[in-house]
Amino acid sequence: MDERTRGSPDGGARIDPEYLRLLLLYYEEEIMGQGYFDALASANADPDQHAKLVLLGQVERHAANMVVALLGAYGLRPRDEAGLLSQGAAGADRHKNLGWVEFIHDMATSYPRFIIEFENLERLAPDADRPALKRLTLHEVLTIDFAERELARDPDSTQPLLSYLHVSPDA
Repeated sequence: MDERTRGSPDGGARIDPEYLRLLLLYYEEEIMGQGYFDALASANADPDQHAKLVLLGQVERHAANMVVALLGAYGLRPRDEAGLLSQGAAGADRHKNLGWVEFIHDMATSYPRFIIEFENLERLAPDADRPALKRLTLHEVLTIDFAERELARDPDSTQPLLSYLHVSPDA
């Protein structure tokens, strides 16, 4: 029997409802993250910073794609994508006036909490879902790596992000 089936009268495996709630929430937050970084990119006139923000938005979308199959397997329906992107863009307003170094420092120091949240999702998940969730968590690890490299003025700071875009959702 497929471990991904919801608990049902026909004997399907029981899935923690909190896992399903968080799976859907984190997918939606990745779409909002794309809107957030895209809005910051649109507001940033520095070509290098603009390109890095666009790349961060692409990473958020790619991270969301890591769990699309899981959403389908559980019949989870995200909210309207345009609304999620708009919500993420609205969240960018509070960071548009930060200097680049301050913004990147904030990423390096505040984003580790997201790793903890993603690892909690992994613990709640059925074994069959964990590989996709580990690929979701990986994007946060690599985003922090990017931020730390950027703070160190590493000319190859985007390498972790670019490598993530080559990770297949089906790996």
